[in-house]
Amino acid sequence: TSGKKKRRINDQFVSFRLVKLFYVMYSYKQIKRIAWKAKHQRGVFEHNYFLVIESKLPSYLYRTSFFPTLFESLEFVKAGNVWVNKKFKPLIFYTVKLFDIVGFRVIYKTYIFWSFFKRLRRKIEIF
Repeated sequence: TSGKKKRRINDQFVSFRLVKLFYVMYSYKQIKRIAWKAKHQRGVFEHNYFLVIESKLPSYLYRTSFFPTLFESLEFVKAGNVWVNKKFKPLIFYTVKLFDIVGFRVIYKTYIFWSFFKRLRRKIEIF
């Protein structure tokens, strides 16, 4: 019983460390709060957990391939270059909801387009 409890705590710590490695913007307290939220929602815990984490604005921009790295999207959001529903959102913890319209400042639209186009062209050449 004592060994099982130690192993469970150790496994939990390792999984927190893995999440923290990729999602550097979260503290351990925030990761625990997200886990608590996901645990108390309907459905499967793992699906809810990653849905809450991936719905944050930098993760959303990275997963939709606007930026090549999560760190670049994080800096872009911090600089205040993103707007959601026609309001500027320099908040890295803003949750993007279904049917939210995400846009960028005009001067960065060409940079984002050509960066995306270059990465897309590179993928086509590989295959």
